[in-house]
Amino acid sequence: MNNFTSVLTPATKEAGDILNAFYIVLGVAAFIFAIVAGLVVYAVIAFRRRKGRKPKQFSENVRLEVLWTIIPLLIVIGLFIVAVRTMYLVNPPISGAKPDLTVVAHRWWWELHYPQSGVTAANEIHLPVGKHLLLRFESADVIHGFWVPSFGQKIDVIPGHPNSMWLTITRPRLYLGT
Repeated sequence: MNNFTSVLTPATKEAGDILNAFYIVLGVAAFIFAIVAGLVVYAVIAFRRRKGRKPKQFSENVRLEVLWTIIPLLIVIGLFIVAVRTMYLVNPPISGAKPDLTVVAHRWWWELHYPQSGVTAANEIHLPVGKHLLLRFESADVIHGFWVPSFGQKIDVIPGHPNSMWLTITRPRLYLGT
């Protein structure tokens, strides 16, 4: 069985939402890069120094300055909307929901409590496919990070500061994490 996990192979609905936001940001960045690179190449070719000729200077062109301000502002607003939408899709409000699994970080291991069944385990998490689950993270004695790349999210676990994560597993298999 292949145990390879990657952020580019999402195993949860939430990781898919994060990956979609990544692709949108990557597409916008690539588009901006192509425009800037094209303009630089054009400027180098069209405005190379020639004897006795100076390039035309643009100063106090209000329309151009407004355009150079509005376009980046619209891009930033658009990316902000994508980010907020993704954050809400990935981590909706808990609003009193009980955790399906409580994960407690210890110095060298993870303690797992399944409250509905009363089972306690160590280091190996078993989750059902297709069910929207709430995981609660606590720490007994260590600052730790919980990260399974295919789940898309990394959660920091700090003593005295519980944290939560929603997961909806979409593919059954073994996922390795830290």
